Amino acid sequence: MRYLKLGLLPENAESLLNFIPKNKIRSKSMVFRDLLYSICAMAFLFSAQQTNTQAADNVVAFPAQILNSEPVFYWQMDSAKNGKVPSTGSSTGFSASTVGGATIEAGPRQPSYPDFSTSNLAVRFESGKQYLKVDDQKGDSPLKFKNGDELTIEAWVRPDNNIPKSYAYIVGKGRLNNPAFHANNQNYSFRLDSRNGSANLSFLFFDQGMLKGGTVADAGHRWTSKAAVPLDSEWHHVAMSYRFGDPKSIQGYIDGKPTAGTWDLAGETTEPPMVDDDDVWIGASMGGSNGFKGSLDEVAIYRRIVEPEVFAERYHHKAVDYLQQLVEETVKNAPEDRVVIAIHERAGESRSWKVRPTESPEIWNRDAFAITRIPRKYNERGIITDRQGPLLVHLYSKVTLPSGPQEIILRSLNSARLYVDGKLLQETPFMGLNSSAHGTMHKLIEPEHGELSCPPAHTERRFTFESDGKPHVFSMMTIAGHGSLPLTVGELTLAVGQPEQGYSLLGPERKWNFTDPDWIAFVQEERRQWEATNRQSRDESSAAEREYWAQRHANDRAWLNTQEQPVIPEVTGNEIVHPIDRFIVSALLEAGHEPTP
Repeated sequence: MRYLKLGLLPENAESLLNFIPKNKIRSKSMVFRDLLYSICAMAFLFSAQQTNTQAADNVVAFPAQILNSEPVFYWQMDSAKNGKVPSTGSSTGFSASTVGGATIEAGPRQPSYPDFSTSNLAVRFESGKQYLKVDDQKGDSPLKFKNGDELTIEAWVRPDNNIPKSYAYIVGKGRLNNPAFHANNQNYSFRLDSRNGSANLSFLFFDQGMLKGGTVADAGHRWTSKAAVPLDSEWHHVAMSYRFGDPKSIQGYIDGKPTAGTWDLAGETTEPPMVDDDDVWIGASMGGSNGFKGSLDEVAIYRRIVEPEVFAERYHHKAVDYLQQLVEETVKNAPEDRVVIAIHERAGESRSWKVRPTESPEIWNRDAFAITRIPRKYNERGIITDRQGPLLVHLYSKVTLPSGPQEIILRSLNSARLYVDGKLLQETPFMGLNSSAHGTMHKLIEPEHGELSCPPAHTERRFTFESDGKPHVFSMMTIAGHGSLPLTVGELTLAVGQPEQGYSLLGPERKWNFTDPDWIAFVQEERRQWEATNRQSRDESSAAEREYWAQRHANDRAWLNTQEQPVIPEVTGNEIVHPIDRFIVSALLEAGHEPTP
C-alpha cells in the first residue's frame, strides 16, 4: 500500500499495458488470457489511481500517518479557513486563530517529500508578532498537563537559515505575558535553541515553586538536544516526548532519529509543573517575542508517549536539485532579445549552491549580463523594506556567438556560476568572511588586454568556449547576503571576445565594450533604469495608500467648503501673497511688532 500512496505505480491504463509483453498471439486461449490480464490490470490500476487521487488531495496520504497515531490535537495547515486552523485530533473545539498576519505557503510536497501531496500547505511566520493562538478552557482540559501525564509534540519545521539567535517557539502553553497569569507559567514548550547559530531541540517548563517566589534558575527546567535541525531550507520532522515527574523519560527526535540531550537551569525534577488556564501559542511566546522565523506544518500534541518506531517512519525525503531544475527550465524559456534578471528571495543556503529558488521571483529585463545593484522593495505604504536573504540573483538569455573559439570572462564578488544550455561550465569561489582588520590585502587582478579593471575582492574565471555559431542559453547566477552581511552583488559581469579584437559584455546585441569608459557609461545607465524601476515599484506598492490619503484630503476639502470662510486680512506688500502669511503678518502688526522682511 505504501507504493500506491507514494504514487510509484503507473497513472493510467495505457502506461500499465505497456508493461504487458507484446508476444505474438498463437491461440485463442492466449487471446483470452491476454484479454483477461489486461482487464485485471486496468481494474487494479483504477484502484491505484483512486488511491493516488486521494493522496494528491492530502486526504489519505500524510494526515493518516498522524491521525493513525491518535493525537489529541492536530493542526494541519491545509485546512486553514477564514483565519482559523481547526484541530482534527480527538479533542474538538480547539481551533488555532492566526494573529499578526501569519501567511499560508507551500509546505513539504512531492517529489521531495513523497508522503505529502503536491498541494500541501504550511504556515509562514516572518516575525514574533505572528503566531497561531489556541484558547484554553477554564478548569480541566486536554491542553493542561500535570505530574504523571504523558506528553508528545511533533511538527514539521523549515526554519530560515538566518533564524534569530534566540529560542524559536514551535508550540508552548503559558508564558505569554498575559497579565492575568504568572509571568513564568510555562506548562510546557517545544522550541528550537538557535542561540549559537544552530537549531537544537529545546523543551522548557517551570515547576510550581514559581508560585512560592522561585526564580527561573531554581524553578525552570530546560532540556536541550545534542543534535540539531539542519539550517538548509529543507523541511525536517521534529518531535519530543516526556512524562511529567519522570525526568529520565525525556526523548527528542530529528527526522525520525532519537537524539540525546541534557537538562540545565534547575536541572532534572520530579516537581509538578505550573498549570493554569493560559492559552497555547504556535510560533511565538512572551507577548510575541521568541518567534519562529520560518515555516511550520503538521503540528500535533498527544497525551501519551508515541513510540520511536512511529517517528522513524515519519520522515521520507528525496533529494531534489532545485537549482538544476531552474536552469533546465531556463533553457526552455530564455528570450533572444533581452537579458532577464530574476531575484529569488529566501534562497536558503548562502555558503553553498544547495539553494532552493522561490517559485515566483521578481523579474526585470536588461540588455547585458551585468548587474551592480539590487532594486529596492517597498511595502504597502511605499516605504523601503528589506528583502529576505539570501538572494539568488539569476541572469539568463539565449545568445548567438560567432563561430570559433571565444574567450569568456566571468567576474563576481561572491561565488557565481555559469551554465550554458543547462550544463555548468564555470564557478567562482565564495568570498572570505574574515572580519579581522589584520588580514592580507586583496590582490588586484591586472587587465591582460586592456579590458575592464577588476574591482578589489572580486575573482574571475577565463576560459575558451568553442562556438558553433548557433544560439545557446547562457545562465549566470550569484548568491547575495549571508547572516548580517548586506545583500550586495558587487560587479557581477560576463564578457566575451578575443584578446586581439577586444571584449564586450555578453548580451543579445553586445552593445557595451568591456572597458573602463564603457563600464562607467553602463553603470550610469543601469542607475537610471533602476531608479525608474524603483519609482514604478513604489507607485504600484503604495497605490492603495495613496488612494486612501487622496480620499482623506478630498473629504477634508469637502468639509471645509461647508464651513464659514474667514476673512483674509489685507496687508501691505506685494510679496505677501499666501493667506497664512497674511494672517501671521496681520497678527504681528496688531501686537505692535514689525515683521522681518
